[in-house]
Amino acid sequence: TEARTAIAEAAAWRLLALLLTRPRPGWVEEVETLAEELADGDLKELSKKAGEAREGVYLNLLGPGGPVSPRECSYSPLRDPSTILADLRGFYQAFAFDTQNEEPLDHILTELEFVAYLSIKQAYAQASEDAEARAITAQALHRFFEEHLREFSEQFAQRLDPLGSTYLLPIAQALQRKIQSRNGHGEDPVP
Repeated sequence: TEARTAIAEAAAWRLLALLLTRPRPGWVEEVETLAEELADGDLKELSKKAGEAREGVYLNLLGPGGPVSPRECSYSPLRDPSTILADLRGFYQAFAFDTQNEEPLDHILTELEFVAYLSIKQAYAQASEDAEARAITAQALHRFFEEHLREFSEQFAQRLDPLGSTYLLPIAQALQRKIQSRNGHGEDPVP
């Protein structure tokens, strides 16, 4: 059951990543198919609204020159962007993560795909009863949330908030709730 929980967790992170992807042909069907596999009512409800998403809205808000950047480097003006990117690259390489999306390493989509990928690795470690691999992935997930995704996603949601109700704001808010509840629902604390 722990492995199933981890797989469900991976699917939820993957759905959040997908919901924050630029809408394209076949995207709604991909969202709906993945949502069918989830027990998370909040995310299922958000996925039902995917048909309302428009590429123009996405690009207007999150595209080049838009008011909300989907890139972590934009939220850390006092840090050298190359340091952030190097750290992300280190995480990705350590776990042989190779995204197939077209976005940069620090894009919210890429970071969420990595969390989903690590969650799958954690599920495999649990199913294989590999305590060492499970501890390593749990620690990496914790570090990744603390060093990259937690603050970045919070600021991302805050920048979307005053821009009116678009389909993106409820997704960013759901992401925040998921991150905030992360250690309260059976996920491993740092070993």
